[in-house]
Amino acid sequence: MSRATNSTLSLDAGLLASGDDATFSLVDVLGAPEAAYEVITEREAAKAGLKHLPERERAILYLRFFEDMTQSQIAARFGISQMHVSRLIHTSCQRVRDEATRDEQPGQDAQAA
Repeated sequence: MSRATNSTLSLDAGLLASGDDATFSLVDVLGAPEAAYEVITEREAAKAGLKHLPERERAILYLRFFEDMTQSQIAARFGISQMHVSRLIHTSCQRVRDEATRDEQPGQDAQAA
């Protein structure tokens, strides 16, 4: 039966490689940050804001950012002008952004009361 030890090491502590005189630190062998983590975090933060948008605006954002449709293609599908699609995308993204940052600010509800 093995026992856990109660010791800590600095991430910068020098360690010897087995069978070698070379040293390395724990930082040298730790994994790198996952690039996709930030994307996942941002998508999760956007979910709350997307729920507050009208169905048409959610659909427009989906077509633009997930289906890679152009604003002109979206305009033709909804029977509106490309300029109107551009404005809807801009305002919808701003609303989602505002909702996501509102949720990130601690004590926001207490200030509003």
